[in-house]
Amino acid sequence: MQVVGEGVAGAAFRRLGLWSAHPFSTEAASALLDHPMEQTLDLLEILVSTHLLQSPTPGAYRFHDLLGEFAAERAGQEECPDVRQAGLLRIIAWYRAATRQADLATRTRADVGPAPDPGAPLPEFTDTDQAPAWITAEMPAIQNAVRTAAAIRPELAWPTADTLFGWTLANWWAIQ
Repeated sequence: MQVVGEGVAGAAFRRLGLWSAHPFSTEAASALLDHPMEQTLDLLEILVSTHLLQSPTPGAYRFHDLLGEFAAERAGQEECPDVRQAGLLRIIAWYRAATRQADLATRTRADVGPAPDPGAPLPEFTDTDQAPAWITAEMPAIQNAVRTAAAIRPELAWPTADTLFGWTLANWWAIQ
């Protein structure tokens, strides 16, 4: 593990507070923080070791409710609006690209349109069952990405929602 300064870990804690209501992967955190994967993993592990984050399974992180609220409050008070918006736009772009990847894996349609560069690795799906399962697990965060996009950059909301077409087809009977 690299040595990461206290200020960098504190900034990561605050910026992760922008997404505090939902669990997140190392990759999604990397996009939000705009750090390389290795540095992001180091920061996440520091926050876990200091009990500021929980890691219920390898590669998955979440805040305890109260710490998430505190991190979100700190982000609102200590991060400038441009930094907050840039972080949110990066994680929206990551979810847009990840859901596009999942839609392509379902092979339900030939083209789902281009996705912005996510700035972090995307999930890989080796069969058509993994993609809908990933979307189902990530649905609360994906919904938040669409809602957040609608609030700050409406033109990004629909393309993200549109990538759920394959998941909708795969789950149509289950959601009726």
